[in-house]
Amino acid sequence: MKYKKILSILFYLSIVLFISCNENGLTSQENDNSYFPLKVGNKWYYNSFTSFQQYDSTNINLTSEVIGKKQLFGKTYFSIKSTYFDENGSIIYLDTSYYSCSNDTLYEYMSDDNNNFYESIYAIFILEKGDKYNNYMRSTEYVITVIEKDKDLITLFYDAPQYKDEEQEITFKRGLGIYKIYMLNSGNETRLIRAEL
Repeated sequence: MKYKKILSILFYLSIVLFISCNENGLTSQENDNSYFPLKVGNKWYYNSFTSFQQYDSTNINLTSEVIGKKQLFGKTYFSIKSTYFDENGSIIYLDTSYYSCSNDTLYEYMSDDNNNFYESIYAIFILEKGDKYNNYMRSTEYVITVIEKDKDLITLFYDAPQYKDEEQEITFKRGLGIYKIYMLNSGNETRLIRAEL
């Protein structure tokens, strides 16, 4: 009887230690190799441009940085602060988003129009080209389709059928994160310049 109790305690402790060492469901190596590596200190530099402009790797007008983490919905979520700059380099907008990656699924913690908080599936990286799933983000239903995938790249097409001209493509690069966002209605694009991971 005493032997079973000790085994139960050891089993419980090993589970707790495993979970605490893998706080977001991925080992460090898996996280570094994921399509959206999440680690405090990771920072991405982007150039956003319109269809009338060209990509300019010297013009950083958006940065996103993992600044912390918190427990939400039983998962570790990483806080990502995004800073938008005007053409003079002045900050024009700040935003904080919360993401968690577990088992090839990227979750976003968000609020709806009534300030109710919920968890949304932002991306499922294990899907293959042509696969689809439905998701609600900010009270809007989206149909997300994998339109391109190889061993290091996945592009998802986000469509809200109830709206006209809101479609976008988001390309994730393994080990880097979001590589490109393309807004189909306007031709505006955001492209990664560099990342500090």
